[in-house]
Parts: sequence; structure tokens; C-alpha cells
Amino acid sequence: VMYEAMIDETLSAIKRCYSLSAEADRQGNSSMIVDYFLDTARNQFTSALDKSKDRIPKGGKQKSVTEFAKYFSLAEQINRIVSALRGRFSRYIRRRMNDWNALRDRILARVETLVHEAEADIGVGLGLCLSGMLTRVQKMLADRQKPDSKDYLQAGTGNTKTCDVICDVLAKQFQFITASLHGKVQHNFIRSFVSRLYKILIDHLTTLQFSEQATIEIKSDIKRYTQTITQNIDASNADIEAKIEVLNDLVTVFLVSADYVNDVLREGRMATMNKEVLHKFVKCRADYDDHQAEFDKIFQ
Repeated sequence: VMYEAMIDETLSAIKRCYSLSAEADRQGNSSMIVDYFLDTARNQFTSALDKSKDRIPKGGKQKSVTEFAKYFSLAEQINRIVSALRGRFSRYIRRRMNDWNALRDRILARVETLVHEAEADIGVGLGLCLSGMLTRVQKMLADRQKPDSKDYLQAGTGNTKTCDVICDVLAKQFQFITASLHGKVQHNFIRSFVSRLYKILIDHLTTLQFSEQATIEIKSDIKRYTQTITQNIDASNADIEAKIEVLNDLVTVFLVSADYVNDVLREGRMATMNKEVLHKFVKCRADYDDHQAEFDKIFQ
């Protein structure tokens, strides 16, 4: 609201300048008005974003995703003023200063520079928020499922406790993101968030061991992870959704006996996947040591 008022006052001041200034002074006075506004806006953007970035929870130490709310709110506010600068402010300048080519072009160039700087600065802060959220997930996974975990070695009845807790956290994070960010900013944030989350899940899963005896746990957990993520991705992110769905394919290497691993790797999307990633998953089979030569030969 404050920034919107600044634009309104600046445009009104330019209008008054045309009415009250002598013709010889109008261009110079209009230039001073706009420069003062752009200098003030730039200084306020930088100061507000820097202070807010310093308060962003880092290292996954936040207790609640709402601790990122202040930065998200400021980012949204500055994005609105950026849209107004590119929109109605620039349109007014083009129309009002149509006969002052040099001044008009200089002001419009300054506006674009200010917009790019603000967007870049916002992006840095949103990147810190994203890292903070995902670092929490990463730490929770590492703490709850250590490399010697037996979660996927023994038969059980469904989702593991770790999966339940992680998916609850992810659901709250997605809910917060979609409620707090909008438009292109939300779209880009979710794409980056999900891409990083996919890597975290891959890296974590390949620290564990899996047995076909735990088929129910493996299938239930991966299905819940993928559903929690994909239900928060809209149709414009079909490529990211497909990437997440690949997790369901990857874990099939744990669900068959050793004799059928090679056949599974040749089916569907598995046949075109990164061989190094596939090899890492195969090495997580509980019976890998017993069949190492046989499994490694698949990837030669």
C-alpha cells in the first residue's frame, strides 16, 4: 500500500508540474520528481529486503513454516510495486513524456534496472527460504532413517512413521507456499522446490537398504511421497510431475527377486534413465553383496 501511494503521488506531482511549471522548466522539474521517486524506491527496496533476509530461518532450524511469512509477505508487496512500475507507471511516462525522447528513454531504462534489481534481490531471499524449508526435511529424513534403519528390510503393515511425519511437513509447506506466493513467483518457487526435493529423496533413499520382504512399506511410502508432491503441482508443471512419478519406477528394483532385476531395468521409463542413478538403487538391495558381480555386469 505504501509503495502504491508513492507511485500515485509521483504521477500526481508530474501532472501538477505540467500545470504549474513554466514551459522551460517542466522537463527539468519532471526529471527531478521521477529521479527522487526512483532513488527512494530503490533505497527502500534494498533496505527492507536486506533486513528481512537477515531474519529468514536458516539451516532448517525453524519450528514452523510460518516463520518464513514475513519475507514472503514483503516479496509479494514488492512484486506488486514492480508490476505497477512496469505497467501503469511506465505507460504514464510514455504518454506524458512522448515529446521528450531522451528523458523518457532514460526514465524507462531506470525503471527496468530497478525492476531487475528488485526481482534479483527477491529471488535471493526466496532461495534462502526454499533452502531453509528443504534443509529441515533433509535433516528429519537423516535423523529418522539412518543408514542402518530396518524400515525397508522387514515386513510391516504400511507407511513408516518417518514417511508420515515427512509428508505432514511437506503438506504444510506446500499449503503455505501456495497461500503466500502467487503467479509467476509461485510457479517458479514450486518448480525449484520440487526439483530440489526430488534430489533430496533420491540421495536419502540411496543411503538405505531395501528387501523385497518389505514390499508393502516400500510401495506405500513412495506412493505417499509422490502423491503429496504431485497433488500440489498444477498442469503447467507436467515435466516436474513426471520426474517425481519416476520414483515409483525406481523402487521397483527392490520389489523383485535378483533374477528379474535386469528385466525391470529394461522396462518403460527405466530403460532411458540415468544408469548411475539406477546402479545406486540396485546397490541398496539387501542382497547386493550376494549378487554383486551379476548386478554390476548389467551396468557395464
